[in-house]
Amino acid sequence: RTGDQARWREDGTIDFLGRVDFQVKVRGFRIELGEVEAALRSSTGVNEAIVVARGTDADKRLVAYVTASEGHSLDADILKAGLKQRLPEYMVPSAVVVLDSLPLNANGKVDRKALPEPDALAVEARDFVAPRDALEMQLARIWEDVLGVRAVGVRSSFFELGGHSLLAVRMVAAVRERLGQSIPLSILFQQPTIEQLAQVLRDDSQDWTPLVPLERGEPGQRPLFLVHPGGGNVLAYSELARRLGPSLPVYGLQSRGLDGQPVAESIEEMATLYIEAIRTVQPHGPYQLGGWSLGGVIAYEMARRLREAGEAVDLLALIDAHVHGLTKPAQEATHLDSEARARLAFAHATATAFGQELSVSDEALAQGDDVMLDHLLEEGLRVRILDAQSGPAQLRALFNVFRANLFAHEKYVPQPYDGTALLLSASGVAEAIPRHRGWEPLVRGGLQVHDVPGGHHELMQDPHLGSVVEHLRSALAAVTSNDATGS
Repeated sequence: RTGDQARWREDGTIDFLGRVDFQVKVRGFRIELGEVEAALRSSTGVNEAIVVARGTDADKRLVAYVTASEGHSLDADILKAGLKQRLPEYMVPSAVVVLDSLPLNANGKVDRKALPEPDALAVEARDFVAPRDALEMQLARIWEDVLGVRAVGVRSSFFELGGHSLLAVRMVAAVRERLGQSIPLSILFQQPTIEQLAQVLRDDSQDWTPLVPLERGEPGQRPLFLVHPGGGNVLAYSELARRLGPSLPVYGLQSRGLDGQPVAESIEEMATLYIEAIRTVQPHGPYQLGGWSLGGVIAYEMARRLREAGEAVDLLALIDAHVHGLTKPAQEATHLDSEARARLAFAHATATAFGQELSVSDEALAQGDDVMLDHLLEEGLRVRILDAQSGPAQLRALFNVFRANLFAHEKYVPQPYDGTALLLSASGVAEAIPRHRGWEPLVRGGLQVHDVPGGHHELMQDPHLGSVVEHLRSALAAVTSNDATGS
């Protein structure tokens, strides 16, 4: 009843084991609240710190409560900025609330249930600006509904208020439903405030581009371009880009089709489209390219074409990308056709993104697109990630991109590449898949392979992301060193 966890031994002694509520799961990540609290207590001027998880299972976020040491005053923005230097993004609280003292219960312990609910004003600190016209007011109401906060200012960052990739999809759908206007999902990375989004909606001249700035970096630094995985979205790279920054500019390349454009049907078409896009940022090499899963395959074709055009490619990073056909999917053994395999793969990937386990059989999902999409819509509605009005069209667009990317990978026949490549090979995959993932005979300039812990789908999340970041940093540093020495 108290939330304390203990072991009662046979001799009558009791071992205190800690609290049952000190480990939480937020958006798929397991977080020890004590680690976040320790990081806060080590900040200058902080006396006490308590971190709790608030919200529903589908929309849980961290909130920190701190008190100041004697003679100090605390600034929530400065505390959050310091945490971002020491903790991964998903462990940084959405709000930091400064209190005169922490509430205590009758036993002298912190009464977590008595901690006040934060509102948007506590998150925004000093620069609150209320909506100034009808459009900004409409956007503020949408954000309040999607994020579950109050009094949203027009200079509030969507992500600072607790937004994440799944809520971003829901917010874009709500804008389309309520305002009748479509905005690319990628715009949120570039224009994450109501003030900026309102300007985008007023400006009809916005042209679609696959480029999504993830880290702006420092002027004069050569950027790293990361190509989307099979789902078509670059949101998976947000934490990777942050850790590689802040001096390194990082751009994501997002699939065409997520925002209403026709999908690209082949790896070759994607490579052509993305090369045109990166040349708007960097007209000539040397280029630095990479990608996870399918993204690595597309980056490979881009690097090959750039080399053929006489451009230098200093880095080609393949993050557990593999040549198609190394092993047959388990579904092929059951004689499912390619369409059914695409439905099953999409259903399982989407359920994972929802933080759910599929509650229907593979056989039922394989029956048709509508059956599969209807089931996923039900799951999305239940966990409040999708809404009934825009959810069906939203899911179908995501599925169309996923299926097109899957089929493009299956029919792609890679040609030899005369440059070098770095392959980060996930150690937690089936032994039947070779460590070199099929690239060894194709990369003629030399393939460098490093094992990284974790399964294929875990590499963009902690604790496995740390190893990926370490290897990429080393590779980027080696490129910079070679540039400096002229080698």
